[in-house]
Amino acid sequence: TVTVNSSSSSVCAGYAIQLSASGATTYTWLPSQTQSSTISVMPTNNTTYTVRAANPGCPSRNATISINVFPLPTLVVSSSSSIVCAGEAVALAASGANSYVWNTGANSGVVIINPTSTSAYTVVGTNANGCKNQSSISQQVSECTSIDESLNKNNFKLSI
Repeated sequence: TVTVNSSSSSVCAGYAIQLSASGATTYTWLPSQTQSSTISVMPTNNTTYTVRAANPGCPSRNATISINVFPLPTLVVSSSSSIVCAGEAVALAASGANSYVWNTGANSGVVIINPTSTSAYTVVGTNANGCKNQSSISQQVSECTSIDESLNKNNFKLSI
């Protein structure tokens, strides 16, 4: 009797899961032709795996196992402004998951930042199945050092 077990009956798309077979002396996983009692797989959709097992002098037997695959969250990340002056506040927003963690340490869908230089920000989103995905956005920053800007900041009046 050949049996197949997995480390879990479900997995997030692209995550590794271990499959193991027992009850025989030789095993061949199909269609990969891998000859081992244990394999690691990374399914991207619901998949049924088959192992062909045999003992010396006996006919081969097949066993199967079905793995349910949960999709990763599809994250959408945006900025309230495509470019800001150095130190100016800007909001970054993420959607498409149930919870979020930013590389700034914030753990909400919206984070307010005050970048002093062009920087990349990364968010990891987790959906209801516990599957995680990440996305990044680059916030463009300008020094904003024009004559109009300096006149406005220092209350200078230009006389010609």
